Amino acid sequence: MSYQLAVETLPTHLHIIVTGTNSVENVTNYLEDVLKECNARDCHFVLLEERLEGPRLGMMDVFHIVTRGTVKSRLVMNSIAYVDVNASHTGFMRFAHNLANAMGMPMRLFETV
Repeated sequence: MSYQLAVETLPTHLHIIVTGTNSVENVTNYLEDVLKECNARDCHFVLLEERLEGPRLGMMDVFHIVTRGTVKSRLVMNSIAYVDVNASHTGFMRFAHNLANAMGMPMRLFETV
C-alpha cells in the first residue's frame, strides 16, 4: 500500500486526507478504506481531500473506478465533497463527477478545502 489516510471526525462529517502515489490500485483501495471509516464511525458525509502524486489516471480507469465504487458508496454515504489538489476541474474530474451523480451518488467537486 503506497497511500495513507488521515481521518478527522467532525460533528457533521469526516474529513479524510489521502496522500501517496496515484494509481488505479491505490485509488480503488483508498475508496474502500473510506467506506470502512464511514461505517466504523457511523458517519455518512465525507470531505475527501486527495493529495496523490504522479500521472493522472486514464479515462477508462476513471470510468471503472467510479462505476464500481459508486455502487458500493451509495449504500454507505449520503454525500461526498471531493477536493483533488493536483487536478484541474475539467476533463477527467468533471467526467467522474458527472458519472457518479448520474449513478445516484451525490458528489460535488471543489478546488480547495
